[in-house]
Amino acid sequence: MKNNASCLEHAVPRSTGFLSGSCSKRTKKALRLIISAAAIFCLLSACSDLNGAGGGRNLSTFFEKVKQNEAMLVAFLHKMPKGADLHSHPSGAVYGEDFVDRAIEQGLYFDLQTERFVSKPALSDPERYYSPADLQLEFYKYGKVLDIINMRNMNKQRESGHDHFFMTWKRYGKVDFPAAEQVVKVVHRARMQKIGYLELMLGPVVKDGKIDQEGSIARFAEINDAVRQYLAAAQAEGDIGVGYIVSLSRTAAPPLTPDRRLDEAAYEAYFRPLVRGTLEMVRDSAASGLRGITILAPEDAWVARTMFDTQMRIFNEEVQRLGSSPDSRPKLNLHGGELTLEYSPYDPMLTRISDTVRLGHASRIGHGVSIMWENNVFGLLKSMKERGIAVEICLTSSAGILNVAGGERHPFRLYWEAGVPVVLCSDDEGISRANLTMEYAKAAQWFNLSYADMKKLSFDSLEYSFLPGASLFTGGDYTRPRAQNDPLPAGSAKAAAQTRLLREFEEFENAMQQTVKLFGTL
Repeated sequence: MKNNASCLEHAVPRSTGFLSGSCSKRTKKALRLIISAAAIFCLLSACSDLNGAGGGRNLSTFFEKVKQNEAMLVAFLHKMPKGADLHSHPSGAVYGEDFVDRAIEQGLYFDLQTERFVSKPALSDPERYYSPADLQLEFYKYGKVLDIINMRNMNKQRESGHDHFFMTWKRYGKVDFPAAEQVVKVVHRARMQKIGYLELMLGPVVKDGKIDQEGSIARFAEINDAVRQYLAAAQAEGDIGVGYIVSLSRTAAPPLTPDRRLDEAAYEAYFRPLVRGTLEMVRDSAASGLRGITILAPEDAWVARTMFDTQMRIFNEEVQRLGSSPDSRPKLNLHGGELTLEYSPYDPMLTRISDTVRLGHASRIGHGVSIMWENNVFGLLKSMKERGIAVEICLTSSAGILNVAGGERHPFRLYWEAGVPVVLCSDDEGISRANLTMEYAKAAQWFNLSYADMKKLSFDSLEYSFLPGASLFTGGDYTRPRAQNDPLPAGSAKAAAQTRLLREFEEFENAMQQTVKLFGTL
């Protein structure tokens, strides 16, 4: 397919970028070129191998071999193009080592009693506090802090993975680690793993209980500038795109006196302005890279459990207030169904995901672990398939937080066999001590997936991303490129990303043909 590769290189230059969906002159020129007749011919030719012909067929055989050994499997998947990571929290994606480094630079101590970084204590207490010097020179103390602030060595921890995970952010304490620096680290690590697009979840700026749109946009602009500077310095402009999902907490609430119970009216007065302001900001700020909205935090917490119906009612009313046109409504990828019987009563799981779809207007569901308990589970699965509502599967996260691990426990197959779009995501790779490569590796081994399945997961991650513009494929099927008489979508950031992924898979498969000979497969 060398001729195709050459043709694609001219049709969609490697410099094509879609950072935050903003198009440079070079990007616009590249996107216009996509719709040329030559580009259409090349794309159709390149896609002809997606069903396993030629190199793809040989790699399928090789993949079945490497799947039996984790080291070989990871080596293979590490270099395989992986489309997008659509469910990632930068503050959780950064490793604990990075936070410890910042704490040392800032002269902070670690308080073993409160389990968080603090300013220098008034009285020195070697039993209670670890000093910056301790963290640098005493490997045991350094390791102990790392175990506390992420999921490392969770099998030796006394508290549950669920509680340990969700407490992590409080344990960072006074560490000053700007979001822009966190995002740059996440982007760099994604590039190393051949991930072409990220949708990162970040909170808005809130003032006096309302969304500060000007402050929030300024925050995202600062992050975008930092990413662009990093990519320019790395000579990697166009190698990766970044969009942002604005995050609201489902457990946050107005302040309460110690003896007061939060009622629905008080909670609604607090939560509705946040939802309204966030919806309006995302709707009006696509140029800033704002792609959608999510609601996060532990679903089993008291506020999340008792106010869920109120939250969904508010989302439903506020989304409908924006109008009936899809273009007038921001996309929502809501965390939903991150529950098991170990952490939740039975009743909430009967409708948690279906209500998140029906009332929350979710285009994607985050985690979706409790799907098997839904009242109308097969009707829900059918609806998700028909409407193209994807589920973001985070295998390492679900194993660490909910103890849902392995092909026998995780509902991946329930979604997969029902034809619901599935995308693999990393969630909080720094805290969980994993990455998107390992999510693919776990999926391959836990669910006995093929190389064609790996490619489908990769392409689907872009298909169900919130990148603007029409798809390069018919019906979302990566094996069905648009027909020659169906013009490719001009100005589509999604099509540009998919085009690049096609080329990257072609390059990967051509390179792997030489590699697999070392193992005597061909």
